Amino acid sequence: MTRYRLLVAILIPGILGAGIAASVLVYGAAERVAESSDLLVNEAMVDLRALDAFRTNLLEHERLAYEAYGTIQPQTVAPELREVRNRIEDRWGALRDWGLSEEDEQRLAEHWARIRERARGLLENLNQPQPDWDRAQDQLATMTERRKRIEPYLETLGRNLEDRAEAANNATRRDTDFMFTLVSVYTGIIFLIALVVARVFWRLAAISRTNQALAEFPRRNPNPVLTLDASGRVTYANPAAYELAGTALGPGAEGGELLDSETVDTLIRQGIGALEIRRGDRILLVEWHWLTDLRKFQVYLHDITEQRTAENRLRRMAYEDTVTGLPNREGMREVLTQALQEATPGVILISVDRFELMTAQQGFEAADAVLMELARALGPAARRRFGEETTVARLDGALFGVVVPYTPVDRGLAGALRQDLPKEIRTAHAFFQTDYQLGVRPHRGEDQEATASDLLHDADTALVAYERAGGTRVMVYDAHLQEAEKEKVRIEHRIREALRHERGLQLYIQPQVDLTTGRITGGEFLLRWHDPELGQVSPERFIPVVEHSGLVIELGRWVRERALKHLARWRAQEFANLSEVAINVTSPEVFDPDWPEEVLSRLEAFGLPGRSLELEVTERVLARPEDSLAIHNLRRLREAGIHISVDDFGTGYSSLAYLERLPISRVKVAKQFVDPLPHPKSGISLARLILDMAHAMRLDTIAEAVETEEQAQALRAMGCTRAQGYLFGAAMPAEDFAELLAGDRGKAPPR
Repeated sequence: MTRYRLLVAILIPGILGAGIAASVLVYGAAERVAESSDLLVNEAMVDLRALDAFRTNLLEHERLAYEAYGTIQPQTVAPELREVRNRIEDRWGALRDWGLSEEDEQRLAEHWARIRERARGLLENLNQPQPDWDRAQDQLATMTERRKRIEPYLETLGRNLEDRAEAANNATRRDTDFMFTLVSVYTGIIFLIALVVARVFWRLAAISRTNQALAEFPRRNPNPVLTLDASGRVTYANPAAYELAGTALGPGAEGGELLDSETVDTLIRQGIGALEIRRGDRILLVEWHWLTDLRKFQVYLHDITEQRTAENRLRRMAYEDTVTGLPNREGMREVLTQALQEATPGVILISVDRFELMTAQQGFEAADAVLMELARALGPAARRRFGEETTVARLDGALFGVVVPYTPVDRGLAGALRQDLPKEIRTAHAFFQTDYQLGVRPHRGEDQEATASDLLHDADTALVAYERAGGTRVMVYDAHLQEAEKEKVRIEHRIREALRHERGLQLYIQPQVDLTTGRITGGEFLLRWHDPELGQVSPERFIPVVEHSGLVIELGRWVRERALKHLARWRAQEFANLSEVAINVTSPEVFDPDWPEEVLSRLEAFGLPGRSLELEVTERVLARPEDSLAIHNLRRLREAGIHISVDDFGTGYSSLAYLERLPISRVKVAKQFVDPLPHPKSGISLARLILDMAHAMRLDTIAEAVETEEQAQALRAMGCTRAQGYLFGAAMPAEDFAELLAGDRGKAPPR
């Protein structure tokens, strides 16, 4: 007994010591489990959710920018855009905590700054009365590019966080296994093991509650989540997956049905990946990961139907004309690019006569109706002539394009297409009579390096050239036009040199006389150019080049500066008869918003009153709505006393309906109405009709190209007040004009 007592006395301290040691070991393992669980629940998973939200906010920021572009309502999107931007920047500080290096954080900050800058620029652009769509597309593209550059960093952070979560999970499993081992070893120890077991179960209960919370996460996730085993069988689908299945596939559909067999096969072959699938009427983005430790696939689904719909809508806006439904300029360029992969297609550009005038007179609603009728007529006519593969597009305004992939295009077929088009168009809002000009770029098998831009440029060159072709309305691009284009390039280069070095350009002036007194009252300044390489270049050759090259504003400023300088010198010499001088004005100048103030400032600089200057504009410039920029600019100058005259009156778009509302003070009778005088062949003097119309509107009159005394007498009898032409003097250098003014001081009026 004593021996057993001694044994018990020996065993009890041993058992107590072993039990205490086991308790210490179990307690330490439990603490490590708690730390690992806390890391998994409170840090890793929270960080993963925060990172996912950060990525979602970046996508939401981009989507809102596209929505602002697509709806053209930046004011409604701006608050949402600002809220998303704030959420992104609130989470920015967490990037370092997730393991992002300082250098990578700086790169992300640079990308984000560019995204913010482009978003702000996009909203400012869209808020403009006339948004720059090309610039808007560039801004959206830059935002998308920068957002994509951020994605690799976020994916790296995501993998780091997942590694941390997986490491914490593995640590928890190891420590849990260790505790269970200790419990098994010391199960036979009566009291001490009982205490150890109680302690272990208490810790296990806490861990169980944590794991249960983790298990609830997929069920409570608002996004569809699926779990698949290694064979591709769906073992779990959360409520959001069932809800999406019911929406996409119909009531009663199960969450697992969201994945078709082909998608499951792809998922099994690839351990990680993403792809888009269509289920029912929904477009889904499927992302999956193979969880090696759990031997299962975790699949996340995102309904991106609205996003893709918005993108498709933006694509249609970018490549489709909103009025006619035809491809627009970019759409035609894309068709040409695809056609060039097989051959060099033919291209026809079709310009509609008088469309701008009709728009100005009848409004945009009538213009849109006419465009739709033209589109309905042009499509079938082009396919009937050139085949079903033919594509018709609307490039701009009343300019249409035809892409002919296979059928050889020549002048005859293009002319037949022109004859097929309606010369009269009746709609509910308009009656429009018109004709067409066609620029043709035919097929050329040897043009292996031709691009879509080359073909469009060649067809446009032919279209522009029709005016110089003696009334031919179908122009085919050929070697002659190529040479003409080269000449334009040479002229543009030489006139740039002339402006830069003040070389070869000279200002002439043709006298204008009072038909009653015979005295010189003013003159019209005309530009002459003698180039060292090209020789004497007529205005008919270089003015169109100047207008198309963008130099017209600079050249107009050059002419205006020297004309005002001459005028100031002549007024200082007190030529009493000199009332004003005239300068021709081009369309780009009239549409320049800074042009009126520049003219007025130069008059003030030379000390000249506004009434000493006359600006001659064409009827085409004046055929604009009353609220257009051109009319506003002319009205501003007329209010300052400057005379506004209509050059070649009667040859363009004369209409009492608009002339009586415009800020003009004088009309100029064109040469073609003066030439038949004094005895027009028809017996009807169009010059008299024009003069009578001008007098009825209380406008001064001046006739140009008067070459005979009989013409001058006839004009004087009709009430024309002033004239110019070879009868009174050809255009001459400004110095010679000053001598002419000096000799005109004492000239007596005609009898």
